[in-house]
Amino acid sequence: MMMGAVTVLSCLLVIPGPFAFGGLWAVAQRAARGYGIKWHIYWGGVKEYGPRNFLLVLILIFGYIIGLSNFWFYLTPEVSPLPENLTVWIIPIWIMFMLIWTGILFYANAFLVELQEPKMLIILRSSLFLTVLHPLTTLLLIVLSILLLVLGVVIPVLILITPGMVLTLRLTATRILVQTALEKHNAMQEQTSEDTEPGAS
Repeated sequence: MMMGAVTVLSCLLVIPGPFAFGGLWAVAQRAARGYGIKWHIYWGGVKEYGPRNFLLVLILIFGYIIGLSNFWFYLTPEVSPLPENLTVWIIPIWIMFMLIWTGILFYANAFLVELQEPKMLIILRSSLFLTVLHPLTTLLLIVLSILLLVLGVVIPVLILITPGMVLTLRLTATRILVQTALEKHNAMQEQTSEDTEPGAS
């Protein structure tokens, strides 16, 4: 709870927020694996994941700026040179972009702490892969996360624990979906090997 309080207070200062969440992600990773939690894990996460988490947050914000800018552009007749009948077809594309980008946001931080070499391109590509592979599951997980955060706002005392709960949910979901994808991939490879063996019918 104290770690959640430190993280929430850091977010009020804006810039330290992503660094504080780096520590909370490290704690959530330990919790998702069933390990004990101590303060040195939190501060270690701030140091190890904070800078990369800050960069990731900037990238994700940039994506939302692009999406919202295009919404404004195409929905403003005084600015957009396109006719309304064409705009009707373009807006759903950007709605889809925003939904996919939100899915990427849901998984990206989990990959940041789970990957041995968390390069930004790999993080974004892996997050996109899970989003496209499991669109309905991703949407349900996003809605559940939003509901938990809203619950924390409605019941202020819960705001100290809801960030950790949401992060643990995102980590656990990412691990399960990746494991499921790997199992399906391995099963397909085994089936392919059996089909290509000499004498196979």
